[in-house]
Amino acid sequence: MPKDIRKKLKLYLQAAFFVTLVCVPSAQGEEYTSSYWAEKGDALANMGNYEEAVSCYDNSLKIRSIYGNVWYNKGLALSNLGRYSEAISCYETAIKIDPGDGEAWRNKGFALFNTDQYDEAIRCYEKAVAINSEDEDSWNYKGIALGKTGNYQEALSCYDHVLEINPSNAETWNNKGITFNEIGEYQRSLNCYENALKLSPNNADFWNNKGVVLQELGNYKEAVDSYERAIQLDPLHKYAWHNKALFVPNLNSETKATFAIAREKMYKEPEQDKTSQDILSSPSSPDSENGEENLPGLGPALIIWDVLIASFILRKMRGYDRI
Repeated sequence: MPKDIRKKLKLYLQAAFFVTLVCVPSAQGEEYTSSYWAEKGDALANMGNYEEAVSCYDNSLKIRSIYGNVWYNKGLALSNLGRYSEAISCYETAIKIDPGDGEAWRNKGFALFNTDQYDEAIRCYEKAVAINSEDEDSWNYKGIALGKTGNYQEALSCYDHVLEINPSNAETWNNKGITFNEIGEYQRSLNCYENALKLSPNNADFWNNKGVVLQELGNYKEAVDSYERAIQLDPLHKYAWHNKALFVPNLNSETKATFAIAREKMYKEPEQDKTSQDILSSPSSPDSENGEENLPGLGPALIIWDVLIASFILRKMRGYDRI
C-alpha cells in the first residue's frame, strides 16, 4: 500500500476510533453533555462528515449556547458544505462571544467572499489583521478581494506585507504575479511566477500562469512549454489545455473562435451547483489564469469533455513540428 494512502487511512481510523468512543453511552446512562456533542462534531468534521458534524454542534449548542468555539466550528462545517449564509451567521455569533477571535473574522471574510460580498469580506480581513498583524492568510485573502474590486495597488501592498513576513509563501508570489498581469506589467508578473515555481515547482497552476504571461510577452515557444509542463503535472488542467489549444498549427482562426466559444459555454457553471473549497484554502483564489476572459470551474461531468479535448488536440498535433 502506498505511503500516502497508509497515512490517510491511519488518520481516518484514528478519527473513527474516537467517534466510536464518544458515541458509546456510559454504563451509568449519563446524559450527553455539550462537550460530548462538540467533540463528536469535531471528530466527524475531521473525517469530512460535515452534515453529521453540524447536527452534533446543534445538539451541543442546545445544551449550552455560549461556546464561541462551537459556533466557529459549526461555521467551518457549513462553509465546507457551501452553506455560506448560515456560516456567516455562526461566525457572527462566535465574534459576539469573543470579538478578539481573529480566525472567526477571517473565515467570516472567506464566507462573504464566496457570496461575492467583497467589500464586506475586506472589512473582515482588516479586523483579522488588526488582531494579528502577521496573519498571512488574512493579508493574502484581503489582497485577493481587493483585486476582485479592481484595487490592484492595494492588493499588491497586501501581498508585499505577506512576503515581508514569509518570503517563501508561494501562493502569494503567484497571486502577486496575477495582479501584475492584470495591470499589464508582464515582466514583473513573470518574475513573480518564477519565484513561485522555485518554491513550488510541481504546481500546475503556476506553470499555466507563467505560460499566460510568456504568451503576453510574445515568447510563444516558452509559453507552450509551460502549458505542457502544467499538463504533465495535471493531465486534466482545463486552462492549460485551453491555452495550449490556441497554438495548434492546424486550427484556423474560425476554428479557434468556435473552440473558444464552445469552451466558454461548456464551463458556465450553474449558480446552484457552486461548491466550496476546503476552508483552509484561499477563497476562490485566482490560482489559475486562462488566455481569454473567465472560464468558470470544472464540474465532474466536464472531466469527460476535457479528456475529449485532450484527445482532439493530441490528434491535431501529430505530424506537426512544435512551435
